[in-house]
Amino acid sequence: MLFSTDDARSILAFYERIRNDTTHLFVHCTAGISRSAGVAKALSHIYGVSEGRYERLNLYNHLVYTTLVDTRGIVTGK
Repeated sequence: MLFSTDDARSILAFYERIRNDTTHLFVHCTAGISRSAGVAKALSHIYGVSEGRYERLNLYNHLVYTTLVDTRGIVTGK
């Protein structure tokens, strides 16, 4: 099953609910390789947070990343 706009909206809505109450976010998926890195990289980009020293962010899933970034643009109108 491909990552969808609905998946992106769910992730963005979740993060919006918790972002003011947390300083760290643990992102994981079944394999913990490319999807989780795609989500982490997209959230870092969208919210202007440093990616820090994440070795695996260079292996990120491009579909997950672009769907989240594009959906954020749709949701906010930016």
